[in-house]
Amino acid sequence: MNEWIGALIAVTVGIVVGMIASRIVLSVLNRSKLAAVRDSAPPLAGLALSVGVIIGLLVALGFVAPDQLEQLGDDAIAFLPKAIAALVIAIGANVVSTFAAAAVAKSLAGTGAAARFAPLITKYAILGGGCIIAAGQTGVDTAVVNIAVAALLFGVAGALALLTGLGGRPVSYTHLTLPTII
Repeated sequence: MNEWIGALIAVTVGIVVGMIASRIVLSVLNRSKLAAVRDSAPPLAGLALSVGVIIGLLVALGFVAPDQLEQLGDDAIAFLPKAIAALVIAIGANVVSTFAAAAVAKSLAGTGAAARFAPLITKYAILGGGCIIAAGQTGVDTAVVNIAVAALLFGVAGALALLTGLGGRPVSYTHLTLPTII
């Protein structure tokens, strides 16, 4: 049998098995008495479909290029320490961002709109920075992301500087005018 026909059959079987597993997972979890389990049914069904497709693709790779399949296993094992370090960084950023958001919420309690938005902005800023660091740990080139974040921060800083400078003009005019002597 031609290796490409075997690969096509493997991918097709993987998709069909994934779809069947997805339907089974969805029907079993939707019958649960717990609302949390019923709410998690669609994502878990999608996960079952994805696992079936991935297994089909790996079998197809085994048909087409068995050497690459062995290399894939070695590469996955070599990548594992980087992935674990990235996960530790992301989890640490989540913990730090939760504490920082709680501290900002406490310090701005009763200030109106700032009390609602500042904790979320703080949490997502710290979490975003942690994810950028984690992505860099895995070997992703984050230069473009760093430039975009720097441009965003410089834009916000410039807007705040203009807001402060132009917003304070009426105050400075009333206090800096010299009294006229007639």
